[in-house]
Amino acid sequence: MISTAVSFITSPVTRYALIGVGALGFVAWVRHDAAEDAVARLTVDFKEEVEERETAEESRQLAAGQEALAEAEKRAQHAAQYAMDLQEKVDELEDELQMRGVSCPIPDDLRERLLDIR
Repeated sequence: MISTAVSFITSPVTRYALIGVGALGFVAWVRHDAAEDAVARLTVDFKEEVEERETAEESRQLAAGQEALAEAEKRAQHAAQYAMDLQEKVDELEDELQMRGVSCPIPDDLRERLLDIR
């Protein structure tokens, strides 16, 4: 039995079979290593692409925020100017009313007759 095992191991067919299995194992290892390298490269490329997209989106949002801020400041300045214009008009009306001295330019008797018409 031992002589059969030794003759089987030392036979040319077994040697070729072992060489073939070794070659297949080496090819499988090389393919596996190449696949891991490809996955690593794709992962790095994907991460870089995601970072680029995130940076672009952050820049876009920052620009939109700055544009909105500028527009809001512009509207605030316009509103402040409008409020100042209205305050000037109110002051002018108050001054005009104080200069008149009389609350109503219509004489009292005419006012009474107009109220009685009602």
